[in-house]
Amino acid sequence: SGIGAILAFLLSAYITFAIVLVSYILGSIDSGMLRPVDRYVHRCFRRRTSPSWHKALQQCVLLLSDQQIVTGIAICIAGFIGLHGRISVYHFQIVIMLAWMSSSVHLSALTMLGQYFRERPAALYWRIVGMLVLLILLLVALVPTASNLWALWWTPQTGKFDERTSWAIPARCFFFKTWGEGVNPDAPLAYLILIVSYIWKIGALFKGSRNVFHRRIRGPYEYLLERILHAEAVKASSRHNKRKALSWKYYAAMIVYIILLA
Repeated sequence: SGIGAILAFLLSAYITFAIVLVSYILGSIDSGMLRPVDRYVHRCFRRRTSPSWHKALQQCVLLLSDQQIVTGIAICIAGFIGLHGRISVYHFQIVIMLAWMSSSVHLSALTMLGQYFRERPAALYWRIVGMLVLLILLLVALVPTASNLWALWWTPQTGKFDERTSWAIPARCFFFKTWGEGVNPDAPLAYLILIVSYIWKIGALFKGSRNVFHRRIRGPYEYLLERILHAEAVKASSRHNKRKALSWKYYAAMIVYIILLA
């Protein structure tokens, strides 16, 4: 929990994210990963970097994303080994947060690597194995946080939560043993976000799953929103008073459309 150890994790994660963001701005994202809103709103339809720069950025993101997935697995294993000793709730919470950060940064890096892995199936399968290992470790690490008593001090004499915290209590005390007091309402949401994000990103690496998702899920909503936008635009153009604002339906559909495509 020292500042040096925390900075070592944070700097590598932020550098990875910054390179992905710069690559997106420079148009170095593979065309297959771009949506209509990227082309028409963010103007990412044209690559503004040379092929050599594109390859260099891709290799850099590949290296850093490998580092993130290895870092996430390593910190989770270190935390589980610490459970055999007396690793505290405070330090185990840091383990969870650092591992989740590494996982999120790695998933964001996949935006640049879709075409790279589709051309190299062997590397793709190894990457999926690593992602699934990290996902399982994170799901297990979240088990004690599902307890309603996680990081809280319960006083049996008064039957209330004390102002003090339980950060210094060994984390292993919260594995399944304190769930009788209820489940933390944030726990189901955390599991849902984690699982859906991995399904989303892994599915985006395969052409078949991407097409099914677009045709069965995203496509119908896009079509419906486009019809609403088109109808409202036609109404606005046919009005005699050109200064009259568009209806609220148009702006609401436009916001939902941009969010969905993004």
